[in-house]
Amino acid sequence: MLTFKPVRDRPIAVKIGLAVAALVFLMLAVSLVNLYGLRGVVRAVDSASHSAEILASVNGATGRVENFIATRDQQSLSQAEGMVATAIAGLTAIPAAEAQSLKGSLERLTAAIAALRVATLTMDGETENMTAHYGRMREATILVEQGIADGLKGLDSRTVEHAARVSDIESAHRILDILRNGERIITANVAKILATGDGAAATAARNAGAALPPVVEQLREVMGAPQERENLDQLATAVAAASVALERLGEAPRVQGGEALRHLAAIEDVLERLDAMLGEMDRHVAHDASDIQAATGLLHNAAALSKRFAERVATLEAQTLSFRLSPSAEIAGSVGDILGELTRLSRVLPSAVGLQAEASPQTVSDQIAGYRAAFARFHQASTALSDARDQVRNEARSAGLLVARFAGQARSDAVVHNDRGMLATILAGTVAILLAGAIAWSTSRFVAQPIVALASVMRRLAAGDLNAEIASVGRGDEIGIMTRAVRVFQ
Repeated sequence: MLTFKPVRDRPIAVKIGLAVAALVFLMLAVSLVNLYGLRGVVRAVDSASHSAEILASVNGATGRVENFIATRDQQSLSQAEGMVATAIAGLTAIPAAEAQSLKGSLERLTAAIAALRVATLTMDGETENMTAHYGRMREATILVEQGIADGLKGLDSRTVEHAARVSDIESAHRILDILRNGERIITANVAKILATGDGAAATAARNAGAALPPVVEQLREVMGAPQERENLDQLATAVAAASVALERLGEAPRVQGGEALRHLAAIEDVLERLDAMLGEMDRHVAHDASDIQAATGLLHNAAALSKRFAERVATLEAQTLSFRLSPSAEIAGSVGDILGELTRLSRVLPSAVGLQAEASPQTVSDQIAGYRAAFARFHQASTALSDARDQVRNEARSAGLLVARFAGQARSDAVVHNDRGMLATILAGTVAILLAGAIAWSTSRFVAQPIVALASVMRRLAAGDLNAEIASVGRGDEIGIMTRAVRVFQ
């Protein structure tokens, strides 16, 4: 059966070994506690270091995004995406619970950056569309202005032609009056010859007849239409025949006089027809004058409309540029108002102009509608860009706060582990001091003092005092053995 000896009966070497073993165990326990604390500090420092790296990546990504918003540099956005991806990859070095919440924030940040890219690409595409529509509207305006200028030039030519026509008609009226007066003079003189046989009247009739052919030629110069030429030919024939009859008045006054009167009647008939033609021409000229005046007014009105349209197109470009630089609801409303005015003006522009020879014709209204649709998409993308930018900032701020909190927690954990190590060291030192004191006291009490007492007994026995009391005889250790050996000398 297994029995345990009391401590006082164990050998002194065993007692000392047990005390040393206790000290060694205590030191080992302190080392284990310190090792655990050191590992905790290392983990906390590593977590804080990785948190700082993640925070640096997030801040760097935010800076790249801000640079992208300012410069539209796609490389900056790519760098921001790479930094966020690096931050997500670094989450494996921090505790799982913290990493999960931070991962959600970083994934939302990645989605916001992607939305930022999509919105920017949409805005760039719609900017190109708006530029194309603006160029076509501007080209249409130039073509309309050129058409108006050509129309005004044509009206100027038409006005000059009209003035010349009016002058010819007025000249023709005067010439007809001259011919009619000549015909009346000849008729009166012929009638006088037939009535009185006056030779002076015959001379006057001949002179008046001789003056008619040059006047007919003058009339031919100002009246050149085919129907007019036919009547002028008849007039010239009648004048020539009358002149021949007048030249022969001396040979047979009554016969030639009657012949002359017949030709003069034919001249009168032709003059009446020519006068009627001139009256019709007067009506046409008056109508042309009204047409020219109306067309001139319309073209000048069209020129004013075209000028206003061009001014509003230029203002549209300026307002769109302002919106691109600093989006606001006020500028967007101004762009919409300008587009509405352009739509109204396009309905009264002179014509729909084909903008590309190789493409199907497109009206100015089509370009305005296209610009309106492109601007609406640009406005929507701009709003999405603003929302994505705010989301990037918010998620970056949220991620930064999480990382800062994790880093703070890691620093707190490091301090706690360090404090625990220091406390364990202090406690172990205190226990070691107490244990050493206990060992020293026990050594003095149970080893040194019995040996000193035994030496005193031995001196008394040597002096012959055989009645000296010997203590510690019952101890089972080396002291007891020595005591029992000394007892033999009594």
